[in-house]
Amino acid sequence: MTPELNQLTCLFFLLVSVYFTVNPKRINPWLSMSMSTVPILCVLSLLAIGVTPVEVIIKGITGTSTLKPYTIVILFISLSYICISLDTTGIFKHTAQQITKRAGANPKRLFTYVFMLSSALTVFTSNDIVIMTLTPIICSIKVPELHKPLLIAQFMAANTLSTIFYFSNPTNIIVSQAFKIDFV
Repeated sequence: MTPELNQLTCLFFLLVSVYFTVNPKRINPWLSMSMSTVPILCVLSLLAIGVTPVEVIIKGITGTSTLKPYTIVILFISLSYICISLDTTGIFKHTAQQITKRAGANPKRLFTYVFMLSSALTVFTSNDIVIMTLTPIICSIKVPELHKPLLIAQFMAANTLSTIFYFSNPTNIIVSQAFKIDFV
Protein backbone atom coordinates (compact mmCIF):
# COMPACT_ATOMS: atom_id res chain seq x y z
CA MET A 1 0.00 0.00 0.00
CA THR A 2 1.11 3.54 -0.66
CA PRO A 3 1.62 5.93 2.27
CA GLU A 4 -1.40 7.95 1.14
CA LEU A 5 -3.62 4.86 1.12
CA ASN A 6 -2.31 3.88 4.57
CA GLN A 7 -3.19 7.34 5.87
CA LEU A 8 -6.68 7.18 4.38
CA THR A 9 -7.20 3.71 5.86
CA CYS A 10 -6.13 4.93 9.31
CA LEU A 11 -8.41 7.95 8.96
CA PHE A 12 -11.31 5.69 7.99
CA PHE A 13 -10.83 3.48 11.06
CA LEU A 14 -10.46 6.56 13.28
CA LEU A 15 -13.80 7.85 11.98
CA VAL A 16 -15.38 4.42 12.51
CA SER A 17 -14.15 4.48 16.14
CA VAL A 18 -15.51 7.97 16.70
CA TYR A 19 -18.85 7.09 15.10
CA PHE A 20 -19.44 4.03 17.29
CA THR A 21 -18.24 5.88 20.38
CA VAL A 22 -20.93 8.49 19.79
CA ASN A 23 -23.54 6.02 18.44
CA PRO A 24 -23.06 2.61 20.10
CA LYS A 25 -24.97 -0.28 18.51
CA ARG A 26 -25.79 -3.72 19.89
CA ILE A 27 -25.12 -6.33 17.20
CA ASN A 28 -26.36 -9.30 19.23
CA PRO A 29 -26.70 -10.15 22.96
CA TRP A 30 -22.96 -10.71 23.43
CA LEU A 31 -21.44 -8.07 21.09
CA SER A 32 -21.92 -4.34 21.00
CA MET A 33 -20.18 -1.89 18.72
CA SER A 34 -19.12 0.75 21.22
CA MET A 35 -16.08 2.57 22.53
CA SER A 36 -15.04 -0.57 24.40
CA THR A 37 -14.99 -2.86 21.34
CA VAL A 38 -14.61 -0.85 18.14
CA PRO A 39 -11.13 0.64 18.78
CA ILE A 40 -9.77 -2.85 19.47
CA LEU A 41 -11.44 -4.19 16.32
CA CYS A 42 -10.02 -1.28 14.31
CA VAL A 43 -6.48 -1.92 15.57
CA LEU A 44 -6.83 -5.63 14.79
CA SER A 45 -8.13 -4.74 11.31
CA LEU A 46 -5.18 -2.42 10.70
CA LEU A 47 -2.86 -5.25 11.77
CA ALA A 48 -4.66 -7.79 9.57
CA ILE A 49 -4.48 -5.70 6.39
CA GLY A 50 -0.86 -4.74 7.04
CA VAL A 51 -1.29 -1.00 7.54
CA THR A 52 0.14 -1.06 11.06
CA PRO A 53 3.08 -3.33 11.86
CA VAL A 54 3.03 -5.40 15.06
CA GLU A 55 6.15 -3.55 16.27
CA VAL A 56 4.25 -0.25 16.29
CA ILE A 57 1.48 -1.74 18.44
CA ILE A 58 4.04 -3.23 20.85
CA LYS A 59 5.89 0.10 21.12
CA GLY A 60 2.56 1.84 21.69
CA ILE A 61 2.04 -0.31 24.77
CA THR A 62 5.57 -0.82 26.11
CA GLY A 63 6.90 2.57 25.08
CA THR A 64 10.46 3.67 24.60
CA SER A 65 13.30 4.57 26.92
CA THR A 66 11.83 8.05 27.42
CA LEU A 67 8.11 7.33 27.19
CA LYS A 68 6.28 4.58 29.13
CA PRO A 69 2.54 4.63 28.31
CA TYR A 70 1.80 1.48 30.33
CA THR A 71 2.49 3.44 33.53
CA ILE A 72 -0.60 5.54 32.83
CA VAL A 73 -2.69 2.39 32.35
CA ILE A 74 -1.42 1.07 35.70
CA LEU A 75 -2.20 4.44 37.32
CA PHE A 76 -5.71 4.48 35.85
CA ILE A 77 -6.47 0.91 37.00
CA SER A 78 -5.16 1.75 40.48
CA LEU A 79 -7.32 4.87 40.67
CA SER A 80 -10.35 2.89 39.50
CA TYR A 81 -9.76 0.34 42.25
CA ILE A 82 -9.52 3.11 44.85
CA CYS A 83 -12.81 4.63 43.64
CA ILE A 84 -14.61 1.27 43.69
CA SER A 85 -13.29 0.63 47.20
CA LEU A 86 -14.47 4.04 48.37
CA ASP A 87 -17.88 3.48 46.82
CA THR A 88 -18.37 0.24 48.77
CA THR A 89 -17.85 2.15 52.02
CA GLY A 90 -20.81 4.42 51.30
CA ILE A 91 -18.71 7.57 51.42
CA PHE A 92 -20.01 8.82 48.06
CA LYS A 93 -23.63 8.67 49.15
CA HIS A 94 -22.79 10.32 52.49
CA THR A 95 -20.80 13.09 50.80
CA ALA A 96 -23.62 13.73 48.32
CA GLN A 97 -26.08 14.01 51.21
CA GLN A 98 -23.82 16.44 53.07
CA ILE A 99 -23.24 18.65 50.03
CA THR A 100 -26.96 18.71 49.26
CA LYS A 101 -27.80 19.46 52.90
CA ARG A 102 -25.34 22.37 53.09
CA ALA A 103 -26.50 23.82 49.77
CA GLY A 104 -30.13 23.59 50.77
CA ALA A 105 -32.56 24.45 47.99
CA ASN A 106 -30.07 26.75 46.27
CA PRO A 107 -28.76 25.19 43.01
CA LYS A 108 -26.17 27.98 42.57
CA ARG A 109 -24.71 27.17 45.97
CA LEU A 110 -24.65 23.46 45.09
CA PHE A 111 -22.90 24.28 41.80
CA THR A 112 -20.35 26.41 43.69
CA TYR A 113 -19.71 23.67 46.28
CA VAL A 114 -19.13 21.06 43.59
CA PHE A 115 -16.81 23.41 41.69
CA MET A 116 -14.83 24.30 44.84
CA LEU A 117 -14.56 20.66 45.96
CA SER A 118 -13.39 19.60 42.49
CA SER A 119 -10.86 22.44 42.41
CA ALA A 120 -9.43 21.72 45.85
CA LEU A 121 -9.13 17.98 45.26
CA THR A 122 -7.51 18.45 41.84
CA VAL A 123 -4.75 20.64 43.23
CA PHE A 124 -3.71 17.90 45.65
CA THR A 125 -4.46 14.78 43.60
CA SER A 126 -5.06 14.25 39.87
CA ASN A 127 -7.94 15.18 37.63
CA ASP A 128 -8.70 11.49 37.04
CA ILE A 129 -9.03 10.81 40.77
CA VAL A 130 -11.35 13.79 41.13
CA ILE A 131 -13.51 12.83 38.17
CA MET A 132 -13.73 9.17 39.17
CA THR A 133 -14.43 10.06 42.80
CA LEU A 134 -16.89 12.92 42.38
CA THR A 135 -18.92 11.59 39.45
CA PRO A 136 -20.66 8.97 41.62
CA ILE A 137 -21.22 11.62 44.30
CA ILE A 138 -22.86 13.95 41.79
CA CYS A 139 -24.96 11.12 40.37
CA SER A 140 -26.11 10.32 43.93
CA ILE A 141 -27.62 13.79 44.33
CA LYS A 142 -31.38 13.43 44.31
CA VAL A 143 -32.01 16.22 41.76
CA PRO A 144 -31.45 14.61 38.31
CA GLU A 145 -31.84 17.84 36.34
CA LEU A 146 -28.75 19.20 38.12
CA HIS A 147 -26.52 16.24 37.22
CA LYS A 148 -25.38 17.58 33.84
CA PRO A 149 -24.46 21.14 34.99
CA LEU A 150 -22.72 19.75 38.08
CA LEU A 151 -20.75 17.24 36.01
CA ILE A 152 -19.69 20.01 33.63
CA ALA A 153 -18.56 22.13 36.60
CA GLN A 154 -16.60 19.19 37.95
CA PHE A 155 -14.95 18.44 34.59
CA MET A 156 -14.07 22.10 34.02
CA ALA A 157 -12.55 22.52 37.47
CA ALA A 158 -10.64 19.24 37.37
CA ASN A 159 -9.22 19.71 33.89
CA THR A 160 -8.38 23.39 34.32
CA LEU A 161 -6.68 23.02 37.69
CA SER A 162 -4.84 19.85 36.65
CA THR A 163 -2.45 22.06 34.70
CA ILE A 164 -0.97 23.49 37.90
CA PHE A 165 1.29 20.55 38.77
CA TYR A 166 2.77 18.00 36.44
CA PHE A 167 1.43 15.09 38.50
CA SER A 168 -2.17 16.38 38.36
CA ASN A 169 -2.84 15.06 34.88
CA PRO A 170 -1.70 11.83 33.18
CA THR A 171 -0.95 13.78 30.00
CA ASN A 172 1.40 16.01 31.99
CA ILE A 173 3.11 12.90 33.36
CA ILE A 174 3.64 11.46 29.88
CA VAL A 175 5.04 14.73 28.51
CA SER A 176 7.26 15.19 31.58
CA GLN A 177 8.64 11.67 31.20
CA ALA A 178 9.36 12.29 27.53
CA PHE A 179 11.36 15.41 28.42
CA LYS A 180 13.02 13.70 31.40
CA ILE A 181 11.43 16.06 33.93
CA ASP A 182 11.41 14.24 37.25
CA PHE A 183 8.84 14.72 40.01
CA VAL A 184 11.51 15.12 42.67
